[in-house]
Amino acid sequence: MMMLQFSSVPVLIASSAEAASQIMKTQDVGFADKPMSSIPSKLFFGPKDVAFTPYGEYWRNARSICMLQLLNNKRVQSFGKIREEETSLLLKKIKDSIDSSQVVDLTELFVSMTNDVLCRVALGRKYCDGEEGKKFKTLLLEFVELLGVLNIGDFMPWLPW
Repeated sequence: MMMLQFSSVPVLIASSAEAASQIMKTQDVGFADKPMSSIPSKLFFGPKDVAFTPYGEYWRNARSICMLQLLNNKRVQSFGKIREEETSLLLKKIKDSIDSSQVVDLTELFVSMTNDVLCRVALGRKYCDGEEGKKFKTLLLEFVELLGVLNIGDFMPWLPW
């Protein structure tokens, strides 16, 4: 293992699969706390979500609620019909594209299918048609891109966002 300091952020590097396993499984609680990035903090109105909140009592409670109420086996299985329907639609789109000798953009199709499944499960309907669908898709893609952006202010606190 190697410890680097990227300005004000400590970074631990695992040099082997065994070391990574030690960090992620055996010593996971010791390494669970991660530095809070300013971008997710702004997008989620502070660190109050399961993915970005620091490890502690709040995180354990939020994770427990997610696992017991949102992601339990019965709940996930209850959405199986939606996944099957959307997968069938995806396969039909691919077949139609092939039959008409069109180029198939699998990335776009998989993103669209994932979006449709998530919207139907979480919001009760698709957001893919018309102007509303285009706007929703644009906002969702922008949101996902922002989650992956590194903010220089996280590494150099004198340059905040």
